Amino acid sequence: MLNFAAITPHSPLLIPAIGKENAKKLEKTNNALRKLEENFYSAMIDDAVIITPDNPPAEEYFTINFSPNYRGGFHEFGDFSIKPNYHGDDYLIAEVKDNLRDRNSLKLVTAEELGYRCLVPLNFLCAHKKNAGVVPLNPSGLSFGEHFKFGQELAEIIINSKKRIALVASIETSNKLSKNSPDGYSPKAKKFDQKIIDFIKEKKYRETSETNPEQAAGAGFNEMSALLIFLGVLEKINHQADILSYESPFGVGNLTAEFKL
Repeated sequence: MLNFAAITPHSPLLIPAIGKENAKKLEKTNNALRKLEENFYSAMIDDAVIITPDNPPAEEYFTINFSPNYRGGFHEFGDFSIKPNYHGDDYLIAEVKDNLRDRNSLKLVTAEELGYRCLVPLNFLCAHKKNAGVVPLNPSGLSFGEHFKFGQELAEIIINSKKRIALVASIETSNKLSKNSPDGYSPKAKKFDQKIIDFIKEKKYRETSETNPEQAAGAGFNEMSALLIFLGVLEKINHQADILSYESPFGVGNLTAEFKL
């Protein structure tokens, strides 16, 4: 069953050894992530299903990284001190694979090395829960609607599972919020981010899935597909959305939210 759900950002600058003085500019996000860690620990989670964007995504299927053990680090950002290790859960992955209506929509891959999009939120959430299993899930190249539908199917499997499951969407919102943004500036970005945040507050998840992909791309919201899997799951579960923080000191949207079940 689902016992914890959250949206987290994945900026490496959130890691103090990497962000250094810049980490102070993400103080609201850091405080929100620490609050999430407390609730994650209290929820006594068995497995964390973490949805992260993949570049480039597989065109016609979703993927789960199926590995007994995972490792990684932040050496690409100049930090060699953090060397996390996590374990997978073949039982939960088998539950997902076997119970999907369209089994061909999901492909299992094996890669022990996790990218920073997984590692940043796990670094916070699993700070005092090292034994939680990890199930990394990646979106596909299919439509927004197909991602939402996949999340709805996934919800049924999670609800019926005997495991205590956490669902995490590790995403950035717009990458075009200021002139120092990595993808340039768009005057539409801030308004677009606010619209998506308002949809989440009001639990208008189906409306979110009907977003025009060209509008999302124009606003620099490149990780909408991962968000829509997450919202597809939550659409079938009674909950209350709580926006913990939103800030963009470096021109990239960092949204942190918890969904009280």
